[in-house]
Amino acid sequence: MSVGLVIVLIVGLIVVAFVMAISRKNAKIRMQGGMRKKYSTLIDLIQEAYPEGKVHKELGDSILIIAQASTALIMFDIQATFQDKLIITWKARLPSGATIKNKWRYHWEDDQREIFEQMTLDVARMFGLMK
Repeated sequence: MSVGLVIVLIVGLIVVAFVMAISRKNAKIRMQGGMRKKYSTLIDLIQEAYPEGKVHKELGDSILIIAQASTALIMFDIQATFQDKLIITWKARLPSGATIKNKWRYHWEDDQREIFEQMTLDVARMFGLMK
């Protein structure tokens, strides 16, 4: 067997393992009602804080919420990874054109209220509202 064939087989196995891991993760999320249901508490808390916030994009493993606040365009990108992690990316586009962002990583079964409280504290600290 040639070295090239061995390399192709190894890469193929890695790709198959990756695709299977993503498929298992998406199946877990579907069994729990999808992203909107699984993370309904977190989504509700975000939409309470930003009443103008709407779900703009929903995939099997992610949800994008966008809100036009009075001082910025706010985006929450909530993604479940195949490593049982929840990654939340927050972006604020200011009228000046500047973008401020932060990213949090949690286990995807962590308490959604605690996640939201931590995000809120971190954002307040970013704007100097809390120490």
